[in-house]
Amino acid sequence: MKKYLLIMTLILLGTILSGCNNSWSNQDIAQDNIQNIVDTQAIEPQIESDINDPILDDSMQAQKTLVDFFTYLSNQDFENALTLFELNEVDNIWERLKDFSLPEDRNDKAKILQNYCQAIGTCLPANVIQIQKEDNDTYNLIVQFQNVDGSIFVLWPCCGATEEEMPSRDNFEFKVKKINGTFKVATPPIYRP
Repeated sequence: MKKYLLIMTLILLGTILSGCNNSWSNQDIAQDNIQNIVDTQAIEPQIESDINDPILDDSMQAQKTLVDFFTYLSNQDFENALTLFELNEVDNIWERLKDFSLPEDRNDKAKILQNYCQAIGTCLPANVIQIQKEDNDTYNLIVQFQNVDGSIFVLWPCCGATEEEMPSRDNFEFKVKKINGTFKVATPPIYRP
């Protein structure tokens, strides 16, 4: 009904603006303009439906989760970072992260994250450059990190390795998983010896 009223209004407006000229060429031009407006309106709901697509929403939420996680870490807000972080207990990654903490801090996961970040220096703001859906609840994200000076973080060869043996990297892969309906980062910050 709205389209019909819009078309009728545009036809009337087109007739008034054309000076009530009944020549076919002016009517054809008015009809072409009306059709362009109608075609444009037909595209808008498609764009809206793409934005509301659950797959797109999940990928955007996964991306936001990862960016927020590293923003919290870089701002030293480890309690909030912890709400976006969940490691698979089977892999014992928490045990490896605990190695960066004193024994009295090893039961406090926020403190473990803090100590790990302070030790490795890679808890920096992240920019997602690629996202790929692995399965219904898991996304793989490729990120770059931004140093304090604004440059891109690069992980250089270390420990006596050459560039050929351990090429420099500025892209890093992270997994984000939906756990109990909420996305969580499932990969710890990158380790830098």
